[in-house]
Amino acid sequence: MTQTWKETDFAEMSAYLGILILMGFIQVLDYKLLWSTNKFLANGGVKYVMSVKRYEKLTQYLHVNEPEADSTDKLARVRPLLDSVLKRCEVLK
Repeated sequence: MTQTWKETDFAEMSAYLGILILMGFIQVLDYKLLWSTNKFLANGGVKYVMSVKRYEKLTQYLHVNEPEADSTDKLARVRPLLDSVLKRCEVLK
């Protein structure tokens, strides 16, 4: 079975980033538990926004920046995005 490519958009990427932020607050042993059918483990908001398969596919292909070979910054790939979000949050203060 071959999967067809599905374009993403601003709303979906905003939801994806929201899920990543939420995962920083709700720590589970396995991220897939947020999509669990168990009502005590699952997060209904996450399940409603996107499927676990779509989340995994976006995670697989999201690359914001190429990390420097000698960089010790573990967030090097997403540093431009992170800096942009932090700058935007400062404006909202």
